[in-house]
Amino acid sequence: MAGRDADLEREVVAGEARHWVRISRTCNNRCSFCLDADVQDGTFISREDVEQDIRRGIEEGAVRLILSGGEASIHPDFLDLVRLGKELGYGHVQTITNGRMFAYRGFARRAVEAGLDEVTFSLHGHTPELQDELTGVPGSFAQTVAGIRNVVATGIVVSGDVVVSRRNVRHLRTVLDLFITLGIREFDILMVVPFGRASPDEGADMLFDLEDEIQHVHRALELSRDPSLHVWTNRLPARFLEGFEDLIQDPHKLHDEVRGRRGILRDLVEGRPMRCEGDRCSHCFIHGLCQAMRAAVREVAAGAPSILRVDLTGPELSVGARALLGRRRKVLWIRAARAGDAADLEGRGEADALWLSLDSLDDLTDPPARLIVSRGDLIEEASRTGADLLVAVNRSTAGRLPENALLAYRGCSSLREAVENDVDLKDALAGRSPGVCIDIPPCLTGASAVAYEDPVDASFVDHDGLVDPDAFVTHFVSRLYRVKSLRCRGCLHDAACRGISINLARSAGLGILDPVVE
Repeated sequence: MAGRDADLEREVVAGEARHWVRISRTCNNRCSFCLDADVQDGTFISREDVEQDIRRGIEEGAVRLILSGGEASIHPDFLDLVRLGKELGYGHVQTITNGRMFAYRGFARRAVEAGLDEVTFSLHGHTPELQDELTGVPGSFAQTVAGIRNVVATGIVVSGDVVVSRRNVRHLRTVLDLFITLGIREFDILMVVPFGRASPDEGADMLFDLEDEIQHVHRALELSRDPSLHVWTNRLPARFLEGFEDLIQDPHKLHDEVRGRRGILRDLVEGRPMRCEGDRCSHCFIHGLCQAMRAAVREVAAGAPSILRVDLTGPELSVGARALLGRRRKVLWIRAARAGDAADLEGRGEADALWLSLDSLDDLTDPPARLIVSRGDLIEEASRTGADLLVAVNRSTAGRLPENALLAYRGCSSLREAVENDVDLKDALAGRSPGVCIDIPPCLTGASAVAYEDPVDASFVDHDGLVDPDAFVTHFVSRLYRVKSLRCRGCLHDAACRGISINLARSAGLGILDPVVE
């Protein structure tokens, strides 16, 4: 695994404010795995609309502009749009391309002169025969390779993409070796997506069971151990990355997935069947997100989720969230700076139990049903309140865990947060009497079972009283996105256990999981 500083730097790069602008709905290739085939109509987006979109990115604080398609480079105004991006103040202008236009040396030179900072070339085969078969265009391999050579010669940043499918997975390492030979030191490995021409009906020969071919993928990923190379993964499920956890895709990239499928997810949040449901789900990277979102949609639609969490230290509640707050429920969980802030919360309905997460206990007079503590300096005082105590196991609390407290793991929102706050859970819980812990796999606790408490968070309920997909992704990454090792299938607790938080997997590795086999 790469050094920790390098891992954190990768997270910074992945989190850079980017603005993707589609400028073309047509392409000069016909890739057999094309994700966008359903939306390509042979047209270019008007210059006026593209310029407006580029300006909007600056207004929203983006620092990197990415021009995409279809094939962006065949847009008649491509060079002018690159130039506009630099003039408006983008620090980095990039394009994703099949590279064929860049085979023309003059075009490559003019693109760099216009301000292009990076070109990402898509190359999926290591031979003319395989590349041309996958792209549907004879001669595309030769043109792409020529384009790469032309742009590498200019000295700007050049990176590579390869979409992994049934047809090329066994040649993946060789494709990356070709990139290296051509002078490319950074590449992104993308899993085929079961949409467009790779949908289960049209592209069944594109889809495959990754576990059957994992040795070929891992052989390619071994290149990441060369410090002169930069390898990224895209839509590669984390369970297949044990030993390469530093390559797990930044979970916040799920926001990009949601933005790209907003129409389909609108069906989900409004309670309609998703148009994509069916055979493709088992091949879809966001299937777990959809399942979690569907469960939240059901609870919100019912009007009285079992556990409603309200964070008074965050943004103001929406109208829809306040309406939900006014109904009776089993548990109301309030996160607040002080007990008085929770008591002053207007419009809250009755609840069978009140749970409080507080930054200070100074004004707490009436103990709630549960007091939730995530700071070690509050544990002793909280133990004297008479409330049932739940302690989040982290670096602050690990050395002070009381015997009578319920213990839980609370996910982290980022790799940096996990590095700064997480501890070795197995070591922290060693010597304790086994019991039920919340959101901690039994292999780390010695407990006989694991429990989960999945609240509806008011933060992801919009003004119309529906689940907001973007806000839900933020909640999902911190609280619900969990992963298991492939080894976990031999564990006695496999059916009930959801694994560990995605950012704990990124920081500590899947190797901390120790399946219980007896």
